[in-house]
Amino acid sequence: MVGFFLPQCTHFPDKKALNQHQRRYPAAYEYIKTTADSIIRYYADEPAVRAGDFVCETIKDADSYVYIERLDNHTVYAVFVEHHQVSRERCGTIDTLYPSFEYCYHQGIPFFVTDDTALHHYPTATLIESVGVVSLPEHYHLLAIDDNAGHTPLQKIVMAVTLLFMIIASGTFLYKTMNPPPPPIEQQVDPIDTWRDALFNKTPASAGLTDMATALSYFYLLPSDWGIGDVGLSSSQLNISVAQ
Repeated sequence: MVGFFLPQCTHFPDKKALNQHQRRYPAAYEYIKTTADSIIRYYADEPAVRAGDFVCETIKDADSYVYIERLDNHTVYAVFVEHHQVSRERCGTIDTLYPSFEYCYHQGIPFFVTDDTALHHYPTATLIESVGVVSLPEHYHLLAIDDNAGHTPLQKIVMAVTLLFMIIASGTFLYKTMNPPPPPIEQQVDPIDTWRDALFNKTPASAGLTDMATALSYFYLLPSDWGIGDVGLSSSQLNISVAQ
């Protein structure tokens, strides 16, 4: 099967609209064509050819027409040219492509065909010699887009600075990951200091006994049907309950 890859084709009123479309729909291959009325962008993700432009520049006698060229026994190329500009083009099998242009035929648009097979579908078509869209000159091929093409010097500086910061941040993260900080040094506790602190924090026995004696003297003043309940020592606090 003989064939080729056709690009997407979009028309724009000005360059601003073109730039917005390029940012929204980036492509690997592109060709920009400027006319008196608009800016045309051809774009694709695979190597593609501007076959429709080649047909427009070859057939100049008609303003609007459909050109159909048979490539082999199964494949056909067709383009609808409207006011000397490509409106729609396709490359596919005979069974699927011929019926897709019937609307143009019923609208009375002239048809130019390159073989008798198309005349069975479009009896009033004009049989002409093929223009040869398979072997197009090199300048009808879309250009591979360079990543740096179309950027202003300021944009290139911003991109370079951004890339530099990303490299520095990545290097810093990688360094910290491969060289983690040493664990904190565990402070050694002197057992003698621990013993001394525990000793000085305890309540002296003499003070405790004195407070106990004072508390008991108060308890003896209670009525005879009252008595001492639970006795507890919490830190330096003596807790004595009174029960009836």
